[in-house]
This record gives sequence, structure tokens and C-alpha cells, in this order.
Amino acid sequence: MPLLTEHRNYITFHAAESLEVCGDPEKLACVFNNLLKNAAAYSITGTEIIVNAEEIADHIVVTVSNHGKSCD
Repeated sequence: MPLLTEHRNYITFHAAESLEVCGDPEKLACVFNNLLKNAAAYSITGTEIIVNAEEIADHIVVTVSNHGKSCD
């Protein structure tokens, strides 16, 4: 992803190997691409972007965190 390279950000991904996500692969790729682009665009250069995925009450919850200005 060019924006990650340009900003020198890096991604850390946390999820259980057994975690399964059902959905349209193209739509999921589009969603994750957009989330990561936004995380890189609004982060401090050279900082970590953290992606966490976990199952909660039969749903997959994904959070993307960065180091930058908050959305107050």
C-alpha cells in the first residue's frame, strides 16, 4: 500500500488463527483497504497501525488503531 510506505507506517495484526470471517472477498478487501488508508493518512509518520479482530457474541469485531489526532 503506497500510503503506508510513504508514511513509513507498519501494521501489527492480532487475531486467533481459528477466526473465520464469512463475506464477499472483494467487499471485505475494499473495506479493509479503506480502513488502512485512513489509518495511515491520519497517523504520525513512522508509527504502528494496530488491527485487532476477535469474536464477540457470534460476531467478528475488528478495530483499527493508530497514533495521530483523535476524531473528537
